Amino acid sequence: MPAGEGKYQQLFESLNEGAALFEVVFDAGGRPVDYLFVEVNSAYEGVVGASRESRVGHRLSEFSAANGPCFELLGKVAGTGQAARAEMYIEEIKKHVRVSAFRSDLGRVTAVLSDVTDRRLAQDELQIARDTLALNVSAQWAQKLRESEARFRTTVDNIPINLVLYDRDFRLLYLNPALKLFCSVNLKLPPEDLLGKRGEELWPEAVWAPIRQHAARAIETGERQTYELATDTPGRPPAVRQWTVVPLPGSDGEVAQILVMSQDITAQRRLVEQLREADRRKSEFIAVLSHELRNPLAAIRTALYVLEHGGAIHESMGNARTVIDRQVGHVVRMVDDLLDVTRISRNKIELQRRSLDLNQVVRETIEDNRSHLELGGVRLEVMMSNTPLQVNADGARISQVITNLLSNAVKFSPAGGAVTIAVTVDRESERAVLTVTDSGIGMEPVLMERLFQPFMQGDDTLDRNSGGLGLGLALVKGLVELHGGEVRVRSAGLDQGSEFIVRLPIEGGTSRRAEIASDLRIPQLGRRVLIIDDDRDVADGLRAVLEIHKHQVEVAGNGRDALEAARLFRPDIVFCDIGLPGMNGYEVARAFRADGAFRSIRLVALSGYAQAEDLAKARAAGFDQHLAKPANMEKIRRICSTVGGET
Repeated sequence: MPAGEGKYQQLFESLNEGAALFEVVFDAGGRPVDYLFVEVNSAYEGVVGASRESRVGHRLSEFSAANGPCFELLGKVAGTGQAARAEMYIEEIKKHVRVSAFRSDLGRVTAVLSDVTDRRLAQDELQIARDTLALNVSAQWAQKLRESEARFRTTVDNIPINLVLYDRDFRLLYLNPALKLFCSVNLKLPPEDLLGKRGEELWPEAVWAPIRQHAARAIETGERQTYELATDTPGRPPAVRQWTVVPLPGSDGEVAQILVMSQDITAQRRLVEQLREADRRKSEFIAVLSHELRNPLAAIRTALYVLEHGGAIHESMGNARTVIDRQVGHVVRMVDDLLDVTRISRNKIELQRRSLDLNQVVRETIEDNRSHLELGGVRLEVMMSNTPLQVNADGARISQVITNLLSNAVKFSPAGGAVTIAVTVDRESERAVLTVTDSGIGMEPVLMERLFQPFMQGDDTLDRNSGGLGLGLALVKGLVELHGGEVRVRSAGLDQGSEFIVRLPIEGGTSRRAEIASDLRIPQLGRRVLIIDDDRDVADGLRAVLEIHKHQVEVAGNGRDALEAARLFRPDIVFCDIGLPGMNGYEVARAFRADGAFRSIRLVALSGYAQAEDLAKARAAGFDQHLAKPANMEKIRRICSTVGGET
């Protein structure tokens, strides 16, 4: 073997990569068609998993398909003489290999093979992982998109406004369920028949014209348009709707669709008008109050000047003192009226009820106001019931009602006019009826609707010769309703006089007889009563009251002690404070209701917390009743003495 060939053989054998030397087999046309193994190194045997003897002297076509990647690569090198490299999967050996081929001598080709199966598998696994991650992310985003679309669809389908989508030619594309229902009822058309129709085919011109106008502006500017439209349909109350027109751009940026929404804002507009009216009345009241205070203050200032400069024996001194007394009384009455209106609006007035003869209250009130009636120059006629007419009422407050009605009658009656006050009974409704009638200026229906509102004035002229703050009739209404009664007014119109009718429950009526019968049914049996209150004075005071009525009483200062005491004492009734240390009253009530042994106990909240939300919390916690401190002892006696108690 020549020295050069020996070195080549040594290098060939020392390669770490598999190497094979091929003799190219050409066809008659000089094209390579097969490759004869001339030599392979030991590394080749490891790569392909075959011995040297099984390859040398054999053709490649015996081990590999002629149309496979090996033949393609070797043919390129044999044909062009240029080296080439490629990675391929050889099915026969089930491996990925990297093949580098080059022409070594004329008619011979050397191929060097590297096993890259592990790397390719790792790359494939990495790619699979990437693809899987991408698919998962895409699936998650797709799910989120579907959920978002579902939420949007649910929102659109359930919003209580009308919503419709048009294309740019105003053909209807979509309408939400609220509008579908409206169309089914009012247009007598099924929703599917509406799609594709133009707006002017569906809506009245009064509705469609402003939609078209604002939609054109939205398309031109690309901005949403909002407007309001008032409607006055025969047979229906006036209504106001707010319309919003939104341009929706397409993929090219041009407006492709138009979204139109409308909602009824009648209630909001009415509320705004009411607030404006309240603000107007407040401003008027401030102006009236300023006027009404200036008059007595001016008189008082003048009288004070007289007292200061008139001299000790001047006859005007007595008149000045009278003026001051009268005008101070006038200011005091105005302040009292303001306070009473505030107390009524906040439910702060407590009535001192007792049995009264309404006839007697009227007589005494007339006598107290006789000088005022005489000063007004009116003739008073009085008609009383033939028999005493008993009402359960606060005498001072009923007298205040009568005084205000008489003052109002005198104020708006001309000198020489007549005012009539009558007391009768309506047996059918079991109501006492107090009527005050005048021959004064009367009123129009629009005024009667608002007459009993605070600060409402019947006289709005600049001279304001009738005076007053507009509180008298509001006080009348509030006080009468606190007594369980009602008040209304009648007038045939301007210059036709007015009639005010007050109706009050009478004693001896159905409700009173039922109350008396209830009293007769009260069994005088001692109860077992548990008081839970951390204020010892309150608890001991209530204990003393209950023991007077022969009840057995135990006292606990907190919730935990109360529960332990209840297991031994077995109370019929529990009076429980709310603001307890540790467990509050609501928690105590829930603990009692959770214990089957205590579920039949009557639980009564007895607390200074007495707002509406406090009563609701008490009911939710399990209390049967809620009494505000200081509680009415008669009410407590009834609760303890009656088998079921009062609700």
